[in-house]
Amino acid sequence: MANHGDQDKALQRTLTHYVFKMAVDQIYTLSDSLMAIHPSKYEVEKDIIASLVFLIYEKTRDIKSLMEETTREKRSLGLD
Repeated sequence: MANHGDQDKALQRTLTHYVFKMAVDQIYTLSDSLMAIHPSKYEVEKDIIASLVFLIYEKTRDIKSLMEETTREKRSLGLD
């Protein structure tokens, strides 16, 4: 029978995996939007492209921060 701590760890791993997947999916969506705009024959406002690039940067930074936090938590628990 699994104890409560094991269930908490499994839930945390599942939640972390979900957050990573969601953030990566958002980055792909933003990247796809940039790719769709790039070959467009329509004039696109520079601020729209800049906004998409900034959002990709923010999401990438969020993932990096989450990865660093996860690594610190694993070290503090002696799991690495």
